[in-house]
Amino acid sequence: MSEPEPKPEPEPKPEPKPMQTHWGASKEVTDAIVACLESGFKRLVESDSNSLLKKFLTREILDKIKMKTSKYGATLQDCIDPGVNNLALEIGLNAVDPDCYRVFADLFVPILEAYHKIGKDGQQLGIDDWGFTPVFKNVDPEGEYVLFTGVTCFRNVKGFPFSPLMTKDNFLDVETDVRLTLRHLSGELAGRYHSLSDVPGNRRYQFIADNYFHHGKRIGRAEGCPHWPTGRGLYYNSAKTFVVYVGEEDHVTIISKQPGGDVGAVFNRLVKGLENLQQWIEFSTDMRFGYLTACPSNVGQAVRPYFHMRIPKLAANMPKLVELAAHYDMAVKEIREGSINTHAIYELTNTKRLGTPEYQSVKKMALGIIKIIENEKAAPPVDNSKLYGQSTSGEQSC
Repeated sequence: MSEPEPKPEPEPKPEPKPMQTHWGASKEVTDAIVACLESGFKRLVESDSNSLLKKFLTREILDKIKMKTSKYGATLQDCIDPGVNNLALEIGLNAVDPDCYRVFADLFVPILEAYHKIGKDGQQLGIDDWGFTPVFKNVDPEGEYVLFTGVTCFRNVKGFPFSPLMTKDNFLDVETDVRLTLRHLSGELAGRYHSLSDVPGNRRYQFIADNYFHHGKRIGRAEGCPHWPTGRGLYYNSAKTFVVYVGEEDHVTIISKQPGGDVGAVFNRLVKGLENLQQWIEFSTDMRFGYLTACPSNVGQAVRPYFHMRIPKLAANMPKLVELAAHYDMAVKEIREGSINTHAIYELTNTKRLGTPEYQSVKKMALGIIKIIENEKAAPPVDNSKLYGQSTSGEQSC
C-alpha cells in the first residue's frame, strides 16, 4: 500500500501591517455628547424599562465615566445608545470596540456579572477548551424532534474597533486577513468566498433575504453597518454546513450547522474551522472575560449552540418548558411563520457563555435536549389550539 501524499504546506500569509491608529484620533466628549448622555439617562430613569443598563447606570456611575473615551475614540454615548433608544432590550449596552470593556468597566463589569451570573470573582475558565469532540452523539437518532442543529461562534480581530467605528480600510484589512486564511480550508470545509463588493446587487440582496446577512441591524451610533458593502463577505462549503460571515456585528461569525440532531458532527466541524482560523489570526480577548464581542451577552467563550425542535406537547405548557430549559442554561424562542407558530417549532439556545468552557456548555445543552425529548415523549396529547400565542424566554439581549 502506497504512502499517502503529504498535504501541501499552506501559502505563507503576508506580513502583518504595523499597528497604527488608522481609526483616527480619540475624539473629545463635547457638550453635545454630554447633553445626549443626560437626556438618555433621564429617559431611562423615567421609564419602566427592566434593562440592566437602567439598573446599573446610576447618577454616580454616569458622572464618573461620561467624560472618558476609548483609545479607538468611543464614548459612553456610543455604548448606551441602543438601550436608550430601545427600552425593551434586556441588556441595553453594546461595546463599539474592545477597549470599551476597560474604559467603561464601572458599567460593563457589573452588567456582565449580572447577565452571566458569575459573581464578583467569576471569570471565563479558559478559552478554546473543546474537550474530546467525538464524545458527542446524535441527541435524536430517530429524527422525530430535532429538525436542525447548529453552533455559532463570534470573533473579533485584535487591533481593530468593532463594526460601528470601523473605517473602509479597517473593513478591507479584516476581510483580506480572513479571506486569505479561508483559502487553506480543505476536505468538507473547502468552499468559496464571496466578497459582497464583487457580487451583483440582486445576488447580494438575495444573501440578505436568505438570512446570510442582517444589513440594517442597529448597533451603537452607526447602525452597525457603515461603508456597506465594503469589506463584507460570505464563505460557505459545498454542503452549506460551514458558513463564515465577515463584517457583521462582530468581525467574524463562524457557523456549523446541519439538519437533525448530530451534535458531534456539527461541533467537530466548527472546531476544525476555528482551529484553522486561529493559526493565522489573533482575536480580541480579555484575561477575565475571554473573547470580547460587540454584545455583552456573547462575551466569554462566544459560542452559541442552538437546536430547532418540534415539541407540540411541551409547547402547550410553556412555563414547564421554560423551567426545564433553564435548568440546563437554555432559553426558548418561537420560530414563527407569519404571525403564528403553526408547527410548534422552537429554538433552544444556551444562555451561559461566560464562566463555562465551550465543551462543558455544549455537553450540558446536549443533555438538556435529551431530557426535553424524554419529557415530550411522556407528555399527554394536547389540543393544537393551545399551541398558538405562547410566550417564551427568548429575549433580545443587546
